Formats: sequence, C-alpha cells, structure tokens
Amino acid sequence: MKSKKGFMLGEYTLKMIIAVLCILLLVYLLFSFYSSFTNKKDLNDAKETLNSLSEKMIDAKNKQERVTLPLLEPDGWRLIGYSGTEKPEQCTSNCICLCADRLRDRWFKDQIEKCEAIGVCKNFDKSINLFNIKIRADVNIEYTGSAYIITENRVISGNV
Repeated sequence: MKSKKGFMLGEYTLKMIIAVLCILLLVYLLFSFYSSFTNKKDLNDAKETLNSLSEKMIDAKNKQERVTLPLLEPDGWRLIGYSGTEKPEQCTSNCICLCADRLRDRWFKDQIEKCEAIGVCKNFDKSINLFNIKIRADVNIEYTGSAYIITENRVISGNV
C-alpha cells in the first residue's frame, strides 16, 4: 500500500507556487497603475511648465529685456532646445522640449528617443539657442531681435 504523505506535499507546494504567482501579479498590476498615474501627472506638469515658458518668451520679446523663470516641475526632467537636424519627431523646426531625463531610465539610447517616448515639445517660429537644462533651476530668457536665448541662471556663491 502506498503512503499519501508524498502526494499531500506536492499539493501543498503547488498551492504555494500559485499563491506566490498571484501575489507577484498583483504587485505588478499595482506598480503599473501607479506608474501610469505618475507619468500622466508629469506630462500635465510638463505641458503647464512649457506653456508658462512660452508666455515668458513672449514677455521677453515684447519688453525687450531679460526675463527669469523658475522651473520646478516635473522634477528630474530636462528642458532642451532643438534647432538642428537632430530633434524629436514632434519638432518641425525650432522647438523646446520638456522630457524625462534619459539617465533615470536606461532603456533609451539617447535623449531624443526619450523625448519622443516621454516628453512634450512646442515649436517656435524664431530661432532658439541649443541648451540642456535640468529642471529645478531658474532660466533666463532673452530675445535678441531674431532669436531667443535661454540660459540657466547660475548663482555664483563667493566669500562674503
């Protein structure tokens, strides 16, 4: 007569494997839901920041003076100016993009690819200098009559 101890052990092991797989599936779904929520929030913040930058550019053009704008959202993203041939597909000529930083996610080989996947771009009719500024900085915006010049406002600390 056969012993049933071995059979019960296999049944218990199978239940444990199924339970662990279900828990892993739930964790994955929770992470996916959270990621999609934060990505949507970051894209909305990027659109708002790009719109406020565009308004400040108009102010700089109308007033013919330097305008400063603090860039705070979305944290960890980059403000990038494109004018050449290498630019995201969203750009037709001169454009400014707010994109997630490529260094945070190693899946993308370059920043342009990252901007195409997770980013917001806006085209401009005037020329724009090339820049790459990490968000959480102040930017200076100037209009020189034919082009916008956007630079990071660097605070130089010295001995007082």
